[in-house]
Amino acid sequence: RVRERYDTIVEVMADPGEELEAELFSRAPKRRRVWEHLSGLPGRRASMADLTESLGPISTQVRELEKAGLLARVRQEVYRELDLVAEQGSRPELSPEQELSVETVRNSLGGFEAFMLHGVTGSGKTEVYLRLIEETLKRGLEAIVLVPEISLTHQVVGRLMARFGPTVAVLHSELGAGERWDQWRRLCRREARIAVGARSAVMAPVAQLGLMVVDEEHDPAYKQSDGVRYNGRDLAVVRARQAGCPAVLASATPSLETWANARSGRYRTLELPHRVSGGQLPRVEVVDLRGRDITALGGLSEHLARELESNHESGGQSLLFLNRRGWAGSVQCYQCGNTIDCDGCSV
Repeated sequence: RVRERYDTIVEVMADPGEELEAELFSRAPKRRRVWEHLSGLPGRRASMADLTESLGPISTQVRELEKAGLLARVRQEVYRELDLVAEQGSRPELSPEQELSVETVRNSLGGFEAFMLHGVTGSGKTEVYLRLIEETLKRGLEAIVLVPEISLTHQVVGRLMARFGPTVAVLHSELGAGERWDQWRRLCRREARIAVGARSAVMAPVAQLGLMVVDEEHDPAYKQSDGVRYNGRDLAVVRARQAGCPAVLASATPSLETWANARSGRYRTLELPHRVSGGQLPRVEVVDLRGRDITALGGLSEHLARELESNHESGGQSLLFLNRRGWAGSVQCYQCGNTIDCDGCSV
């Protein structure tokens, strides 16, 4: 069973007069050191654990100062700390495309609408989320940010914490049971107003949801394939509709489902076609293999083989991705491109 964690907090209640100060501290240097240390802290309070770490065993001195009415000990609930680091950075100026995207979604805050944020890599999609979250918090509402992988959670959390501080709660499966319990209660108590995590974070206890963001919405990791089966991306849109708030589905390579919804008008499209740093996108060529015999080159087209040889001769390196490791899901004619289908089914 997961239990709350408590700590003893020592805080200054009053300052001693001259007579009491002489009586308490004239022949008790350690007692004076405890008093001066605690009085110099921000808020004039600290946990017993922190005081013991700094000053050594001090329970006797604290008890004597408590009897004199100068200190008080309070049992206070504390949260388990997560190993998170804020990613420091300046607040950048928005590009015209980013400004248009922010303004479009901002105008829909307070009502449901789904957006496909289609932005190339490095186009500043995350900064668009941050500006929208800022506006959401200003209106007294809360936000959920979904990322596909736990490894990406830390990157997004770093930027959110740098901008919004301790108001961010993290939810994913690598947290311990006690850590998840603490983060869950922080959201329930509205001590945290931004929930960020993997697909299960879509069910975070956010009472006044004002914005739903799904980063890298095309990623298959949003699909829960065992237990209760669901797609976190689709459930995010459903929850946004129920809460009456915008849902932003962002990707450089949108899923076919999201693309079809945008083409049909169910989702509004926001475009970020340029990198904010001004860098050039890589040149992409699509090689049609119909009518070409690629068996002589081990499955490579003449064009690809020639480019690999040229790059190697010039001292360059190449990366070759094989998505099926040589296995084919269909048999295709090299001459016309037709595939051989079963007469009785679609295989």
